[in-house]
Amino acid sequence: SMVSTQSTGIFNMTRLEVVTLLLLVAMATVAGIDVRVVNGEEENGPEPCARICSGTTGRYTTKWTKYPYNLGGLYTYVDISQCGFVKTPSVTTSLEGHLNLKGVTGVHNTYDTNTTNFLVIIETANNDYFTVKRVTEWLWNVDWIAVGFFC
Repeated sequence: SMVSTQSTGIFNMTRLEVVTLLLLVAMATVAGIDVRVVNGEEENGPEPCARICSGTTGRYTTKWTKYPYNLGGLYTYVDISQCGFVKTPSVTTSLEGHLNLKGVTGVHNTYDTNTTNFLVIIETANNDYFTVKRVTEWLWNVDWIAVGFFC
């Protein structure tokens, strides 16, 4: 056998028991992730109340809309209400999908961010080609990570 069951002398535990204990300690350490918000969008809340929350608008559920006023581009609202933030979080975004992502701008810009949602507006050099129908077929969606306070 690769793992010895011979006693190690430490509390009369076998090597397998020591390895198991070390793995449990490592897992408990990872579970206690330290989250620290240095500068928030608003005045910081208490440090024990910091939260990292992430998600996606979904490959099959993102609702893209053509940007109005003949300005071109598309937009989508991103729901972060399940994070339970009580102050506006800091948000980082990226665009995910299957085709034609190169050259898209704006996905890293978030507009009107608040505790429950934010807006993402994307544009390309050829906005007429990138229709709601096409980007939906290409499964474009917004992946996001938000850091903020829940109390």
